[in-house]
Amino acid sequence: MVRLKSRYILFEIIYPPTSTNITTTSYSLKTSLKLHHQTSTISGRELLQLIRTTLNETYGDFGSGLHASSMNVKYFSPRTSTGILRTARDNFELIIGTLMMIRSVQGKNCIVNVIHVSGTIKMCQDFLIAKNKKLMKLMDGEEDDALMEMDTEVGKLQEDEDEED
Repeated sequence: MVRLKSRYILFEIIYPPTSTNITTTSYSLKTSLKLHHQTSTISGRELLQLIRTTLNETYGDFGSGLHASSMNVKYFSPRTSTGILRTARDNFELIIGTLMMIRSVQGKNCIVNVIHVSGTIKMCQDFLIAKNKKLMKLMDGEEDDALMEMDTEVGKLQEDEDEED
């Protein structure tokens, strides 16, 4: 028996600020995070239905047929607007394209940002934990340390890509 291979897509829903959201001219990191990550009331099931509808609108019956049974929202936190979606490995790019086509959730304008794609849910969780730790450092005022950490990680990724070529 052959095991079905999956990809786990870590994503976040970002709500761009509107003119009613911005009340001050000072725009700090804390206010930015509060504005962009609003608490929503959407559930994982409603989100999955929205993704399936957008998939059908974008790619038609072809896209819907490829991912009808293999797509599942494994985790979604309405408090942080962050989720993990499981899909088939063969054409996971279609799902990423579909997530990028979502422009509104429950009547609110939004942007769906794909943060990470992995073969295991554990790697997505680890990536999210590391990302949140860096954000906490930035919010606590350790901006220089956190920014240097991010720069070194980007440098490591670029070195790894150069070695593969």
